[in-house]
Amino acid sequence: HWYLLHLDRRKRVILVYNPDRRVTDYQLRDICKAIIDKYTGTSSQTWKEPTDIKIPQEGHANESDGYNLQMITSQRLQGSIPAST
Repeated sequence: HWYLLHLDRRKRVILVYNPDRRVTDYQLRDICKAIIDKYTGTSSQTWKEPTDIKIPQEGHANESDGYNLQMITSQRLQGSIPAST
């Protein structure tokens, strides 16, 4: 599943790929907040609820950890962070 995050303040879009459906919506919400805080340096109140969108899969998640999420920004920067338990 891909989730779309839109940052109003910076007009940037982040796509988050969730390869492991065991990650709950609450965990994904915290991860999305962490992604925004880490990669934009802005407060987490600028994020919106993740929206499930249907787009072709690009790349692949790190298979060494089922909880890793791949994120692709509009600048095509790639990285992943693990979900906290």
